[in-house]
Amino acid sequence: MQEAAAALRLLLVSVLLQARCCGSWRTWGVLPSGSSTFAEYAGKFCFDFKPVPNFQEKPKVGTIEVSVDGFYEPQRSSGAPQSDASEGPPCWGPCDSQGHLYLVVFDDEQARWQVARNEWGHMGCEEMLHRATFAIYIDLTMGPFNTTVEVHESIRPRFWYFTFAACGIDVVKPVAFQIHTKNTLQGFQSEFGIDERGGLVLQNLGALAFIGLVAALRHVAKRATGAEALRSRPLLRILLISATCSAAAASCLSLHLAVFAADGYGLAWIQVLGTAALVAAKATLSVLQLLTAKGWALFYSPEELVQRRVMVVTVSGIIIISIACEIHAAYSRDWSTAIYLYESWPGTIILLLNVVLFMEAWRSMRETYRLETSYEVRIFYVSISAASLLYFLTLPITCALASKFNPWVREKYVDRTEVISRFVATAVLGLLLRPSRLDAMVNARMEEGLECLGEPAEDVEEDAAPRRNLHLRKMSEDADACYREASDDVSEHLASVAGLPAE
Repeated sequence: MQEAAAALRLLLVSVLLQARCCGSWRTWGVLPSGSSTFAEYAGKFCFDFKPVPNFQEKPKVGTIEVSVDGFYEPQRSSGAPQSDASEGPPCWGPCDSQGHLYLVVFDDEQARWQVARNEWGHMGCEEMLHRATFAIYIDLTMGPFNTTVEVHESIRPRFWYFTFAACGIDVVKPVAFQIHTKNTLQGFQSEFGIDERGGLVLQNLGALAFIGLVAALRHVAKRATGAEALRSRPLLRILLISATCSAAAASCLSLHLAVFAADGYGLAWIQVLGTAALVAAKATLSVLQLLTAKGWALFYSPEELVQRRVMVVTVSGIIIISIACEIHAAYSRDWSTAIYLYESWPGTIILLLNVVLFMEAWRSMRETYRLETSYEVRIFYVSISAASLLYFLTLPITCALASKFNPWVREKYVDRTEVISRFVATAVLGLLLRPSRLDAMVNARMEEGLECLGEPAEDVEEDAAPRRNLHLRKMSEDADACYREASDDVSEHLASVAGLPAE
């Protein structure tokens, strides 16, 4: 209960912080100083919209606050003088950009940002200004530059991309910038882009759900077999570790997002802890589902060497790539509306590795199911397979369909699907691995075996069933029709699932 109490305290702090007035998305940095002409991408933000009848003024939905400090001078030209104007390329009008610094803003229309991104590095200053939705001339001759731009939108949510363009300047004092955006119609979520709206509420609900699940698992285990319940039930203990990591991850991310909503910065170290806990929760849940399919032989049997190596490589790959993707998404400036973790090539690898784990778990469970004769135990294996199907395949399928969604809802749908599928899979495994259920299955397996040997099932003492089940394979050779050799005995696998020691 201590883990659950700690996670609950983090969640309560997060909820209290939501009452504060929130700031908004911020990006900051220092522009290059070694080149006179450059384009520096600064980031993107998804603004809200508010529909209005035709011919009415578009409503204000957000603001862009820009602060720039430093100093530059127009570059001294040594070439031919610049023409005054041109009807088409390169200027599409007056050629007056030379010696200036601009903040160039693109919306997500095909003719604007998509063209600018495809031609990045080959587009001159004048063409970039021509393609832009609007541009702000940054004049630092009188000191720091500050301005606020109102955003008006009535058609749909729209991504806006921010780029600094230097058109022939010499940087005298390093130029530092900060861009601060708000979705003014979103209340306490005004700091978040529309594509991220609801993330704080999702993490709060996820924290509450997993904290409740952790408390329920501990209560059920102790009520069934007392204080030694978790020590004698290793798979239930692994499930509890996974649920606790999920609760800690949701609580840390909730706290980070709440502080981020309040000041626009958040708590980076809390976010890192939350990400690490989330990766640990997913990894332990994956290993647990493989163990329920193959038993502890997966770790110690020589026959399982290949499968053991496949599992280690796959799970390690998922952990390493997940952490790398999360760090990249948190500390880099993404150019696209894609969900970086799952729509980039590293994310695709993660999804494929999840499919590999599912195929291995499904293959192992199918083999175990085929050899099993007890109806009760077969139902158990089918239920475990259903949990594996839900956990391993829901996210890849959702990501495959994400391209059909509008860009501003993709991340929302994928995040919700991942949290819900992980919670449901954990809850289903908790229901299947609860001590009373496992004991009932062991009893059913033993009773069936005694009936095959011609002995009455009612002579079996309930409290001795799990212990005597370990010795079934030592019975008469006449029972070979009912029991397989020890290496293929599903009873041994079931005993390992129940937490009983293997001989």
